[in-house]
Amino acid sequence: MLPSATIITIAGLILALISIPLFASTATHLFPTFVINRYSASVLSPGSAFASSATPKLSNLTFHIQEFIIPGNNDSIPLYPLYDKNRDVIWTGDTQIDSSRILEFNLTSDKFTEHKLNGTSIVTVMAFDHNNTSQIWYVDPLLKRLGHYDPSANSTKLYDIPTQGIIARIAIDLSDNVWLTSPDTNEILKFDTKTKNFTMIHLPTINAMPIGIIVDKASGLIKIAKGI
Repeated sequence: MLPSATIITIAGLILALISIPLFASTATHLFPTFVINRYSASVLSPGSAFASSATPKLSNLTFHIQEFIIPGNNDSIPLYPLYDKNRDVIWTGDTQIDSSRILEFNLTSDKFTEHKLNGTSIVTVMAFDHNNTSQIWYVDPLLKRLGHYDPSANSTKLYDIPTQGIIARIAIDLSDNVWLTSPDTNEILKFDTKTKNFTMIHLPTINAMPIGIIVDKASGLIKIAKGI
């Protein structure tokens, strides 16, 4: 039998160009898809290569594409999927205005669960709590809020983000601090989860447009991709 890889997409994600005026000068976005590599039993981010101890030749692979329709009135705009390996589910925020929800897709049952969020209009970027991976940090760029969601208790804590910029990405460091990038204001924001305070960091490069951000788990260093 040929090894196979399954590509799973949520309808509306794959090759969908949708106008979103809230993202400054960017008029359209190519929404990412998430890929489940059944052959290597690992999850791949968009654009990444197959990660397997015995990677097969491309000619030996067969692909199966499955689409799953989000329940409701079909006006949802899912964005930035997040894989939860502990639950074997995929989380994705809904960027439809005032949808106020995160969607949970179970990879075993192929079923969606809607999680409604108080005080939230839309959800874009998300990351898992470093100390408690069953909880999620998320950003609502419209209401300028950082949210902390506990799916088990169905509870949300909200913190006002002190910037006029649009938050692009999120990362959680080894001390459980939340880091946010604001490209149009040339800022990095650090949220101390113990004191509940924000610190604004201005980059030395003028108009650097900090977008991507990750935490080096070996050193604890914060690494930032600048757009300039």
